[in-house]
Amino acid sequence: MGIADIDDMEWDKSAQHLFVHQLGVPTLPLSLLGYGCKFSHMMGDFSKNNNHPLMLKPNGSGMGFGIIKSDTFQQSISTAELISTSNLIYNITPYIEGVIDVRLFFLKKELIFIKTRSPVENGYLGNTAFGGKQVIYEKRTFNKTFFKDFRESISKEIIRNSEIIMNNSGADIISIDWLVKENQFYFNEMCTAETGLTKLPENIALKVFGNISSYIKDKLC
Repeated sequence: MGIADIDDMEWDKSAQHLFVHQLGVPTLPLSLLGYGCKFSHMMGDFSKNNNHPLMLKPNGSGMGFGIIKSDTFQQSISTAELISTSNLIYNITPYIEGVIDVRLFFLKKELIFIKTRSPVENGYLGNTAFGGKQVIYEKRTFNKTFFKDFRESISKEIIRNSEIIMNNSGADIISIDWLVKENQFYFNEMCTAETGLTKLPENIALKVFGNISSYIKDKLC
């Protein structure tokens, strides 16, 4: 089952953004770049309320593919002009310095683990393939580890807002990503195709794959 029973939303970050925004979840300002847009006007309007740097992300891809950090207005215009010659659609959002990507993995309405990724110094991509640092928190240690690293009040708000999305998504298996810095957090994206499960610590992987197997068996019966 796709997110909110809409298969296309799995690969449509702008639709995800609108979906969670109407649920009252914290989101960043967002605008779209696509074929034939009047970029100078659009970028000028967006920059009035959102200073550079900006982040440009493909609307329908994952795993950090094609993400661009634009430091100046001229760079944004040139990048947008290149995008306009392709069939790609990009999202534009403000860039937050020092942000950490926090992912919550739910299976059958239960929070199983939390994974965080942070970029190397002077970087902006948290992917481990690009040198990013990854930390995995298992459920039984949330109180001692995750709550400590991200402050208990913010941690609980992230979990609460994730549960709001999860309960309204229509998906039994879902990962929800947040951009977190100090006392701020914003929705980033969500997906039902969680990557990296085979690289989880053994004690977490056993529970995840056991529950997934049970879920599939129940669906087939």
